[in-house]
Amino acid sequence: MLETDDFLVKHIPSHMRSFVVLSASVLFMFTLGIVYTFGNLLPYLVSYLRWKVDPDQTNGSMIWLQSFMTGVPCSMLLGGYLERKIGARKGALIGSFIYTSAIATSYFSLQHSYILLLLTFGIMASLGHGIAYNCVLIQAQRWLPDRVGLASGLVAAGFGSGAFLMSPIETKFINPDNYQVDSDGRIIWGIIMDKTSYQVSMMSACTIGAALMWTLPGVKSLGDKEIFFIWICGMFSVVGATFTLLPSAAHKCFGPKNFGIAYGVLQISLYTTLTFLQPK
Repeated sequence: MLETDDFLVKHIPSHMRSFVVLSASVLFMFTLGIVYTFGNLLPYLVSYLRWKVDPDQTNGSMIWLQSFMTGVPCSMLLGGYLERKIGARKGALIGSFIYTSAIATSYFSLQHSYILLLLTFGIMASLGHGIAYNCVLIQAQRWLPDRVGLASGLVAAGFGSGAFLMSPIETKFINPDNYQVDSDGRIIWGIIMDKTSYQVSMMSACTIGAALMWTLPGVKSLGDKEIFFIWICGMFSVVGATFTLLPSAAHKCFGPKNFGIAYGVLQISLYTTLTFLQPK
């Protein structure tokens, strides 16, 4: 049983500590899931910018906002550094403060400038999000050392599931007749890795993802919306595998002490690649 000197956790019965910490981690990540509601927010953001700032604003120009919302490369690395220096709780609090402040400030930036919106809703919010995400992920893995894949999957699932709550709330305020639900639920990939290996689980995810993408045009030509929806959900479940399997593999390769820094470097390579692949 993992022991702790934490002034809050040590008052929890020892057999319940892992459950409480992991539950708190999932709930914390749930609040960061706004990034997965971007597709829901996009038409309203563009419409508002056209009205208030620039009548020539297009959906295509918002790709930069989506890129920044996906993550600022150095934020994960900074989160790992802060977790090591001041602990996961303080690091997560700093990240949450930056994230929440940036979202609140976006209320004003949206009314004045597209560039300011990129700075607040994109860069600043993603910086705080990345710091908090890595601190929480590290702590969750620490409390489930024998099931790192499951811990990573639960945290990623909490993050991805945020859209279930946020999308209806957004549309309730903006467009009550347009409810949308999105999921990619990731826990299963963590369990698969714990039962097999990183190589087997990642090869399975890549194979399934490639098959779904290659057959998507054929499915689209069938004209069946239900089947097409199933295919899209399957593709997103494979995307979710990456965010579960990579942190688990990094934990196994570099150990819990060095995980935060190592995973931050992985995120830099991931988001740098995504940025350069964006259409010009």
